[in-house]
Amino acid sequence: MAGTSFYSTSIQLSVCLAITILVKSVSSAPVSVASSGDTGNKNSVADTAKIIAEEARELYEEVCKTPNLCTNSMEHNLKQELNLPQITNRCLSKQFNKDECLPKIHRDLLRFQKYLTFLKKALKSEKEKVESVQHKTKTLAEAIKNMEKNLYEEKEVTGTDIPMENLPSKDAWSEKLTTYLILQSFRNYMINTSRAIRNSSG
Repeated sequence: MAGTSFYSTSIQLSVCLAITILVKSVSSAPVSVASSGDTGNKNSVADTAKIIAEEARELYEEVCKTPNLCTNSMEHNLKQELNLPQITNRCLSKQFNKDECLPKIHRDLLRFQKYLTFLKKALKSEKEKVESVQHKTKTLAEAIKNMEKNLYEEKEVTGTDIPMENLPSKDAWSEKLTTYLILQSFRNYMINTSRAIRNSSG
């Protein structure tokens, strides 16, 4: 009887050990936001863009508590000067061209990193929230790149962006206005990114 009991206990321990190893292996498996050709995962990427847009909206509304800031007449000229990324209408239509649009969205998200760094300095009280948005944006850019790995070769992100140190911030008012315009454009870009990625699933 003692031998039988010992044998049963050994089996139970072996089963428990096997379950523990299995759980640990599953838990440590990397989680990716998207994988190539998977419509469900593309929708997940689109949902991530919507989440980022919502977080940007919260920051935007906080900034717009400053009287007269978000209805300033200088908005149009300054927006042109900032040269913020925009999604073209072709990427928002049902005729979505993934060869053209996915690389552009990926490059634009990387370009936005500079503007988000500016926001971290301008919105000191919201630094953690901005850092969260910046991290999610980097993750989203990588997920979009991985959606179609063979579409294009990675190119250095270049363009006519003005250096971050030259972004309008000579005084408190111009810094707030620049912050408002960046958040406005970034939020709209994320909303449009969500739409564009859903079109790419079609």
